Amino acid sequence: MFQNRFQSETVETEAYLLGVLRYIHNNPVKAKLVEIPEEYKWSSCPAYYGEKESFGLLTMSFVLDIFNSNREIAIKQFTDFMQKTNTDQFLDVSVKHRKSDEDLAQEVKELLNGQPIGILQSLDIEQRNKIIKQIKGIPGVTQRQIARVTGIHQSIIFKV
Repeated sequence: MFQNRFQSETVETEAYLLGVLRYIHNNPVKAKLVEIPEEYKWSSCPAYYGEKESFGLLTMSFVLDIFNSNREIAIKQFTDFMQKTNTDQFLDVSVKHRKSDEDLAQEVKELLNGQPIGILQSLDIEQRNKIIKQIKGIPGVTQRQIARVTGIHQSIIFKV
């Protein structure tokens, strides 16, 4: 019943959110408690499929609107997405290697050819965004960490 300590992951993109939702809904299947996700008594999956009332506990429109603004089409696309064969892994992955702020700062300086990190804020938007995209591609860093190290607001990092 009890395994490891509580773990959490930041959900920063819609694609990641959908993957997490599919992973959570499929956990009872993976644990062989049910054959299909919507059979699990405590699952929100049937509510997303339009088969059960959510009693105001879910804001399903946020997720369904990712698929389509038309509710019927969105439910169909969500159902198809949930039933796709996948290799989703989230907290099942044993250890994630995170970069320290110092290591990230060093890599950013290398991307800037040895220039100070503060120079990023004075670059034109196109150049800045190109470098931010490269930074976001560095394994083991988060958008929050990038904002902290570069001094660029997190909303800008997220949008790039």
